[in-house]
Amino acid sequence: KGLLCKKIEIFYWFFYKKFPQNFNFEIKKTIDYLKKVKKANLFLQFPDGLEYFSSLMVNTLDSGSRGIEEIWVGSRITYGACCIEDYLTKSISASFTIHYGHSCLVPLVESLVLIFFVFLEIKFDFSLINNILKEYFPKKQINLSILSTIQFVSSLKNLKNGNLKNQSFFFIPQIKPLSPGEILGCTSPYIESLINIFYIGDGRFHLESIMLANLFSRFLQFNPFSQILNLIGYKAVEILQERKFQILKSIFNPRKIGLLNGSIGRQGNLEISKKLEEILDIRSCQNLHFKTSEISLDKLRILNEENLDIVTQIACPRLSIDWGISLIKPLLTPYETGILLRFALWKNFFYPMDYYSKKSPFWSNYSIKKSDYKPFFFQKLKQNFYFFFSVSHF
Repeated sequence: KGLLCKKIEIFYWFFYKKFPQNFNFEIKKTIDYLKKVKKANLFLQFPDGLEYFSSLMVNTLDSGSRGIEEIWVGSRITYGACCIEDYLTKSISASFTIHYGHSCLVPLVESLVLIFFVFLEIKFDFSLINNILKEYFPKKQINLSILSTIQFVSSLKNLKNGNLKNQSFFFIPQIKPLSPGEILGCTSPYIESLINIFYIGDGRFHLESIMLANLFSRFLQFNPFSQILNLIGYKAVEILQERKFQILKSIFNPRKIGLLNGSIGRQGNLEISKKLEEILDIRSCQNLHFKTSEISLDKLRILNEENLDIVTQIACPRLSIDWGISLIKPLLTPYETGILLRFALWKNFFYPMDYYSKKSPFWSNYSIKKSDYKPFFFQKLKQNFYFFFSVSHF
């Protein structure tokens, strides 16, 4: 037994040293699970930036378990957990999927095959964050919220339970089903009466999501790779006004609407399409369904030339928000289409980033309530204005 354990330790050490030491690929946990399976065909999915490790991971898993017959690696682009390829996994007769770098958005009970999610936590020295927060947020009365992508969620817990426990009003928000402090490019919490939001991560895609949901907060971004803290600005108010203009432009001729869905994994949602189709039928609007693998600006421009008044893009709401200004005809999100057809209300002071929130109405992935179909003038509302009466420009 002692010799066997020593051989196993040498095996893990040989492969571990080839991976980045601060990236947790959960190799041992994966191999231990694979050893329990007699025969397995694996399908591996890596996001952009991690495809470099795919061949090394194939060799590692193949050498660590005798029960593996074939290992497939996905070549299609993977933007997020919404791109989980369970349909493709089943079509190639693979046993289950190992998805790296994203959290679980698609419920496992709804998946066609078994899915093994590896969050790929990234470890780093957060002592610098401790010093930064102690220096810039020394008083207890200062409200502070800290968020990150799934890779750094464990670091948020360490910060909260560590030296900052009694430092200031330290708040880690959660929008279920995401982990506490986790945000997506399409899903972020609205934090009421909070001024300072501290984001840990690189890039701007996820950060812009929380900025749209909290227009009047101050945003600080700490990049754990470069160890640099930045005060981030974003023209969120201008973008909000642009989205309102797109809806107002659509009011005059909302008769023929195209519903565009994506087919990369579980990107998009047919249930949302069905709900929008029911609403369009109530409003006596024609609708045409379109589906494409990867949505690009060129494809949207081609669709813009079709005999359509409006295109509602369901695959990813951020594509409508980011690219809508580049198109002649309105490119709306399901939420904005609900406003246009008077089944939802415009929010003047924030934009709901709740595409994967469990508490959101019909335009989100988890909404199943039939009450969401009621037009707003049948509901008891506290607001005294509607989006087409609002003329405030912040």
